[in-house]
Amino acid sequence: MPIPDTLVIIHYHLLPGGVCSAIKNSVFALSRSGWFAHRTLRVLTGRTDGVEEFAEYLNRMDIQVEVEVDARLDYSDRVWSERDDFWDDASALATWLLRQGRGTSLFWAHNPTLGKNGLLTAGLMLAGQQAEATGSPHRFLYHIHDFAECGRLWNLMNLRRCWGSGGLEDFYPVANNIGYAVLNSADSLRLVQAGIPKDRIFYLPNAVASIRSEKKKTKESIAVELQRYAHDRGYRFEPELQWWTLPIRLIRRKNVVEALLLAATADDPPQLLVTLDANSEPERPYAEAVKDLFRRQNHAAVVGFGHELVGSAFGFDDLLLASDVVVTTSLLEGFGFTFLEGASRGIPLVGRNLNELTSDFTEAGFPGDSLYEQFLVPV
Repeated sequence: MPIPDTLVIIHYHLLPGGVCSAIKNSVFALSRSGWFAHRTLRVLTGRTDGVEEFAEYLNRMDIQVEVEVDARLDYSDRVWSERDDFWDDASALATWLLRQGRGTSLFWAHNPTLGKNGLLTAGLMLAGQQAEATGSPHRFLYHIHDFAECGRLWNLMNLRRCWGSGGLEDFYPVANNIGYAVLNSADSLRLVQAGIPKDRIFYLPNAVASIRSEKKKTKESIAVELQRYAHDRGYRFEPELQWWTLPIRLIRRKNVVEALLLAATADDPPQLLVTLDANSEPERPYAEAVKDLFRRQNHAAVVGFGHELVGSAFGFDDLLLASDVVVTTSLLEGFGFTFLEGASRGIPLVGRNLNELTSDFTEAGFPGDSLYEQFLVPV
């Protein structure tokens, strides 16, 4: 097959988070290798939020990008009244997707089977079928960061109920023009067991950004910004305490309340910093409950400052290098950026081990001795 001359990246949004970081780092790695010297980069996304920051980041790296925004790609739990109406709309989306290609294109779709948008899942499948049927050189890479089947029942329901009486049953297509990228060996095994041929599965761990050795912002200047943010939103911020940073989004599987329990059992209780708030409606009730707990009990914890402050008032590297500890108490991860972001910078890591992920990091010298397998509480 010919090497594509256009890379078309597809994701629901370009807001800060693990998948967006993976996209940025992958594009940067491709650029450093010279891959974009005579090729085009296009990004298709569902909302305008985050687009400007994303494009500016790539432009600072001298990477040119064309971004197309179409609301049909955004998160959606819409249920169509009729099956035929759903498939008509999916067919129209497939046609639009194929028109976004240039020459020979690779459509690199991130998490298209997650259950965040059944129309996109169906449209992408139809695009692959149409391309194969017409002899188009376009190819498709399904980059699986997370599975709807792994504890995300609401997401799975979205896929199973796209119209009144039913929905998608098989959303992992097998075809010569479709491949699957997985983040870890455990996910590769899951796809094999589900019937995906081994030669269609590619082990593609997330790229981790190289470490910047110099801080651009001091801890004191970061503290000023965090203090202002905390005061405006009713959080307690004590800059003289140790900073325990959770570079995550406040969603259920991240299990943030366990981090609060860890902090409470420390000899010197620290300041918790949770970078991102929830950004999907099903997760908001949980996020609001946790934030309410922090405020009512006056815990030293600040949540959700990342979107407003990181990248403008100070950089992500600045925040991590100012932190005393990086914490992860997640119960389920796709790749596990949090395990590496602190460790790669020499920052102590504390929290819950997820062996099916960290076993892939062992050969690289991952320092997992400080992690626990279970947290037992006497009752």
